[in-house]
Amino acid sequence: MAVLVDVDLNPHGVRAVLNGTERTTPEGGAGAAKIELWQSAVARNTWPTKRDSSVGALQGYGVFKDQTKSVNNPHASTESPNVVTFKSGEALMMDFLRELPEQIFRDILLRVPYICHSKIKQLLEPAKEMLESFQFYQDRIKFGLTKKYICFLEDHISISIYDPTDRSRKLLPPTNAIVHKIINVNHKIVVLGQSRHLTPLFLIYDFLPSIWKHGAEFPTPRPANLEFACCASPDGSIYIAGGNDNGLNELRDAAVYKVDEDKWELLPKMHQGMYSCRGVFIEGMFYVIDINRCQRFDPTTRAWTTINMSIPNSCLDVMYAFQRLIAFTSKGIEQYDWEGNLWRQLETLPQHHPVLNVCATVSCDRILFCGIFRNPDIYICKLYMYKPGAPFSERWISVDQPNSFLEGMVQSIATIEI
Repeated sequence: MAVLVDVDLNPHGVRAVLNGTERTTPEGGAGAAKIELWQSAVARNTWPTKRDSSVGALQGYGVFKDQTKSVNNPHASTESPNVVTFKSGEALMMDFLRELPEQIFRDILLRVPYICHSKIKQLLEPAKEMLESFQFYQDRIKFGLTKKYICFLEDHISISIYDPTDRSRKLLPPTNAIVHKIINVNHKIVVLGQSRHLTPLFLIYDFLPSIWKHGAEFPTPRPANLEFACCASPDGSIYIAGGNDNGLNELRDAAVYKVDEDKWELLPKMHQGMYSCRGVFIEGMFYVIDINRCQRFDPTTRAWTTINMSIPNSCLDVMYAFQRLIAFTSKGIEQYDWEGNLWRQLETLPQHHPVLNVCATVSCDRILFCGIFRNPDIYICKLYMYKPGAPFSERWISVDQPNSFLEGMVQSIATIEI
C-alpha cells in the first residue's frame, strides 16, 4: 500500500516520497498546483473550491475552462482569457483524482471520510472497487483513518447512522422487517428481526458496498419470538441461546453465526432452558443470564457450565465494558462484584423520571447511554456519555442529539467504525 509521506513542490516538477521511495513527476507547475490544492483540501476534509486557488495560477493548467457566450449566438462559445467558468467543487475534485498517480490517488481516498464515499462512487467509477475492498477498509483502520459512528434503531423500523461530531444523521435503506436488535461486527451490522409474516430474520448491512442482504437461515426451525440471549464475540461471530417456543416452553438451544462466512453452527444444548435472558461475552466466554441463573459456554471446550449468578430485577440491559459487568435497571446502574457474588449500586440515572427502556454501546472511552424517560405524561429520549470511575462532574455528559432525531422510541444502538 502506498503512503504519501512528503511532497516537494518546485517550478521544475513534483518530488513525492512514497513508502520511502522517491518519485519525481516532471509536470512542472501544473502538477505542483494540483497536489498543493489537494493537500489543502484533504487536510480540512472538504471538497476543493474556487476559494482554494488562484485563477491566474491554475488557469493555464487546464483546471478551469475559459468560456464565454456570444451575445448574438448564445449557443456559440469563444475563448477569452478574462472570463473564467469555475467547475463545481465535486467536479474539480473528480478531475484531480483521475489525473493523480495511482499511489497518491489511493492515499488520498484513504483519508476521505466514509460519509463521502457514496458520492465519490457515483462520480468516479474507478474509486468504487477500491472503496468497497476489505483490504482498503483494513488499511484505513491500520493507519487510524476510520471514524466511529452510532447506529440507532427507532420504532422497530428505521435504522440510521449518526455522526456525533457534526450531529448529522442519515437513514439506511429500509429493511421491510420488524427489527428488535442491531449488533455491530466490523464493517457490518447484523439485524435480528421478523418478517411481516412474523418469520425470524437475520439481515446484514455491509457498509462497504452499502447494501442489505439476508443472512443464512437458522439451522433448525425457530419460533417467531426473539426473547433469547444474543451478543457478538471478539472474533466477529454472533452467539444466541435460549428463548421459548410458541407454547412458552423455555429452550435449551444455542448456535453461533459466523458473519463473514454467512454460516450457522449448532452448539451443544444448555443444561436448562432459559427465557427472556441476556447474553454477554466476558473474557472469551459466552454468558447467558436471567434473573434466576446463569450458564456459561466455553468455545474452546464447547462445554456449558452453570454459574451462581443472576441479573438484577427490572434489568433493562446488560453489558461488559472496561472490565466491568454492568446492568442498567429502571432505578440506575449496578456493577457485579465477582468476589462477593452480588450486584452493587454504582450510579443513579441522570434523569429523575422513571426510565422505561435503556440501550447502550461503547464509544471511545465512554459508554453511550440512550434512555427513554416518562416526563410525566410524555416520553422523552435522552443521550448521555457515561464513564465509570470518573469524577462525579465528569461521569455523565449530555450528548447533543442529532437533527430531526428521536421522534420515536429507540430500541437498540451500536457503534460502527468505518
